[in-house]
Amino acid sequence: CVWCGGGQCRENAETVCEPYDFILHGEGTAFQHFKAKGVYRIAGCKNGRPAALEKNGYAVQVPGYTPSISGPAHLVPWWVPKRPTADDMSCLEPEKFGCRSLKTMGECLSRKDDSNIQTLKGLKVKGEPCVWCGKGLCQEHSPTMCEPFDYIMYGKGIAFDTFFARDNFRVAGCHGGVVAGGIPKPSFDYKCLTPKADGCPKNRSPFDCLSSSDGRQIPHQDGLKIHGEPCVWCGGIPCVSGRLALCEPFDWVVNGQGQAFDDFVAKTTFRVAACTYGKPFPHSYYGPTEMNPGMIDQVKVPEKDTMTAPEREALQAVAMDKKVSRHMGLECW
Repeated sequence: CVWCGGGQCRENAETVCEPYDFILHGEGTAFQHFKAKGVYRIAGCKNGRPAALEKNGYAVQVPGYTPSISGPAHLVPWWVPKRPTADDMSCLEPEKFGCRSLKTMGECLSRKDDSNIQTLKGLKVKGEPCVWCGKGLCQEHSPTMCEPFDYIMYGKGIAFDTFFARDNFRVAGCHGGVVAGGIPKPSFDYKCLTPKADGCPKNRSPFDCLSSSDGRQIPHQDGLKIHGEPCVWCGGIPCVSGRLALCEPFDWVVNGQGQAFDDFVAKTTFRVAACTYGKPFPHSYYGPTEMNPGMIDQVKVPEKDTMTAPEREALQAVAMDKKVSRHMGLECW
C-alpha cells in the first residue's frame, strides 16, 4: 500500500491510501493526477516489522503519521538499524547470564544473549545480539547499560517509557568498529615473528613489539581476533583510550574502535610487526618503513641475504681469479 501523506491521493476520490502499481503508474490512464507525489510513503518491512519506505530507502519522516507517545510504535522508527544477520553474529560469544549482566562496551559488543529467558513482555531476548547504550542507562526501569536487540529497539511503550541511548547506542556484530567488514590485515610475511605467550600488551619496547605476534590462547576478545595476530606498535604512546598498553594485536586495535574501546589513538602512526627478507622489521600498513615513531634508534631495511655459488670444476679451469669465479652467475643461480 501507498500512504498519501494524510491527504487525497487523486482527484475524484477521497482515498488516502492506494495500491502501489495503481497509484504510481496510473496517472494519465486510470486517473488524471497523482496529488501526493512529494509526500507519499510505501509500506515495507524492517526486521520483520512494518516500516515506511521512500523511493530510495527507509523514510525518516512520514507525513500525516504521529508515533504513539505512550504506547508501542506502529511503524519501526527510522533510527532502528537492521538486525545483524547470522553471519554478522557468527563471532559473538553466548552470554549465559544475558546481555543485561554486562557492564563494559567490549563485553557487550562481543556477546549475544544466551539466558534462559526466551521473551520478556512479548519481546525477544534469547539469541538476540547485545546493544551497548553508550556508558549510560538504557532505560528507566533497570540499571542496565547493555540490553538484547529486540527488547531495547521495540520495547518503548511496552517494557519502558524512554530509550535513553537512542542517539548513541551500538549493536554487537562481527564487523569491526571502524570500517564495515573490518580493515584487513596486510598481505605481509609474518612467519619470522615470535609468539608472545602473555600477549602483545606485555611488550614495552618497539623492538620487542615489532618482532612478535600474540601467543595468547584466546581466539577472540571483544569479538576481534587475538591469537596469532601480529603485534602493533603505537609510537610509544598508549594505543587506545582507557588503557596504558603501547603494543596491541592487529585486529583488536585496528578494528576495535567503537567496539572494544572508544578511540584508537595511534591510527595515523602505528607500525605492524612483519618480516622483510625473513627478518622482523617495522611495517606501515603499506610496507617496510625506516621512519618509526617512538623508536630512538631508527633502523634500516635489512639487506637481502646473498648466497655464494658453489665451486665448480669448469669455472676453476678458466684463467681468472678464483674469488671472482665463485661469484659468477650469482643472480641467476
